[in-house]
Amino acid sequence: MKIDRLIGILSILLQEEKITAPELAERFEVSRRTINRDIEDLCKAGIPILTAQGAGGIGVIRISGTDAVMIADKVFKGVNKKQLCEYEGYKAGFGYIYDGGEKIDEAVALVFRSPHSYTGEDVVELSCHGGIYITKMVLRAVLNSGAVPAEPGEFTYDTSTEPSIFAGSLG
Repeated sequence: MKIDRLIGILSILLQEEKITAPELAERFEVSRRTINRDIEDLCKAGIPILTAQGAGGIGVIRISGTDAVMIADKVFKGVNKKQLCEYEGYKAGFGYIYDGGEKIDEAVALVFRSPHSYTGEDVVELSCHGGIYITKMVLRAVLNSGAVPAEPGEFTYDTSTEPSIFAGSLG
């Protein structure tokens, strides 16, 4: 699946100082042309990293846009049974992240309402356990639920009408 390969390439690029397209093609058992297209997609995505990924206490996925809360509601189920769309701004809830029916991790969801957020749009930050694996799983769930990767600079100025994502880990 392409999303798995993109996340895998991103992980390798974060961990290794230098790797060639032919080496990536061999690792993922695809053509060099496919890797080149994947690298182009990653460059277009501009997925900003909060801090270096790896060993860390908290992983953060930020979803921003008009559908941010709706998308977060697809993956986050609060223990209070309340949907995030019912939350006022600057409220947090504890619950679990799901991808389809599979429980991935415990999480805290923070809801920020437009226009009083970093991006000026509705924002949901999902804080889960840190480390590459769990953060990738949560990122995949958010992407599977309709979010698209953030464009370069998207979290410093409003350029989209699509929900965008931010992935990172706080050490």
